[in-house]
Amino acid sequence: MAALQLLHTVKKTKVFFYGFNRISKLRLMKHVSSRYFSSIRRSQTDILKSALNNYIDLQLAPLMIKNCNIGVSFSEAHLEHEVYSCKGNDIVLCDNFSNVFKEGFNALHQSIDKVGVGFFDAPTEGNGTEDYMYYYALSALRDFLTEMDYHEKCLKHKEPFGDAFDKQKDAYVAALLTNHLLSRLVYGNRYLISNDYAVQPPKCPCLKPLECASLINYGQTGLGCEDIWYGHPDIVLVPPNFSNTSLWFFEDDIEAQMQEDDDLLTKDLLQQNNRSIDISEIKLKMVFEKCAEQILSQAITFSFCEANRDSSGGRRRHTLIPSIVLTPHHYLVVMYDYENDILLSSDHQISPLWDETGVKFNLSAVLQIWMVLNHSYFKPKLSTEFQKDFAFTCEIHRIFKELQVFDKTKQITYRPSFRQENKRLKAKKRLMLYSDYKKKFKKSHDLK
Repeated sequence: MAALQLLHTVKKTKVFFYGFNRISKLRLMKHVSSRYFSSIRRSQTDILKSALNNYIDLQLAPLMIKNCNIGVSFSEAHLEHEVYSCKGNDIVLCDNFSNVFKEGFNALHQSIDKVGVGFFDAPTEGNGTEDYMYYYALSALRDFLTEMDYHEKCLKHKEPFGDAFDKQKDAYVAALLTNHLLSRLVYGNRYLISNDYAVQPPKCPCLKPLECASLINYGQTGLGCEDIWYGHPDIVLVPPNFSNTSLWFFEDDIEAQMQEDDDLLTKDLLQQNNRSIDISEIKLKMVFEKCAEQILSQAITFSFCEANRDSSGGRRRHTLIPSIVLTPHHYLVVMYDYENDILLSSDHQISPLWDETGVKFNLSAVLQIWMVLNHSYFKPKLSTEFQKDFAFTCEIHRIFKELQVFDKTKQITYRPSFRQENKRLKAKKRLMLYSDYKKKFKKSHDLK
């Protein structure tokens, strides 16, 4: 897998680094003093403290698959699904994201006042401590927090107002969010954007093209099995030494399609029952409903793929595998436990990528996305009680066994192409010169 060819620009006192270890490169510069590191340290700590103090949690609700088709691509998958509720009532029992990622939040709280390991200095490899396990993820987060203001300005301007996502197609949205958010939250910034996009911007199409000048990396991201579901995730992030993370992007095209009259009509309908719901919540719900079958089939497939990956190296295995879906303005988290057959989603909850200003990242979103992307380090898991009560409520195990394809889940993996894709390619028509065609036609005509 080719690594991104990273560039850095140095302009007087303002430094932008996009390498594998920003701090180590800064230390090579003689004019950087210890006071600079102290300033960075305080800034990062303040931002992180603010994010934790004002954290807004996500609720993950269990879903049940009632029926589905198989042997098709993600975009052709049909999954009849509904929110799983307790028998005898309409209560939906959720779990908090912070409970599922308890290990990740503990690591953040423990690192706030830590100056040594996990801050700038790499711990000794193989010492068996959690510091070593968390070092890569924490380093990526701290680098991003230091540069967050720059990345925000690459995507949004308040005065004069600018939005890099305006009227951009999904390939450009993928490049923008990958280069200025997602890859920055993974140590090493290594990623691949699917080369299935018809249009592939070679450089980052952000609002600061001269300062950024980042090349965009494309490649094969195929995932799945022909007998179940298959396709090409929009992006694969590659954390060091650990498992990949697949992500999917969707345009906010539904928001563009909804005219003002439709918005007013929808509001009127909602307020008939003396309750008011923000229109953005309706739009996000519509985005999920439009793409839910593709999202859920991808999340389940990715989870089974993780189950098949080599688990050597003494790592504790976790079976609850998260996936993330983004639009330019929102995100949602889907998690599937491939062993206990539990499917969770945050789609019922509005999840803004930006804060109330519209030009600054929502710090709760940053922490949640960071943990999802680094799930191999933080090993998300459900409580023993929740896991016991909701085991096999997704029912995809039952469905696959009835369709006699459950054993095929062992064949789910990353691959460049799939048989069904090749079968659907239209047969190329034979080329013939017009003069030859006329001669052949004349000859056959003469025989008559």
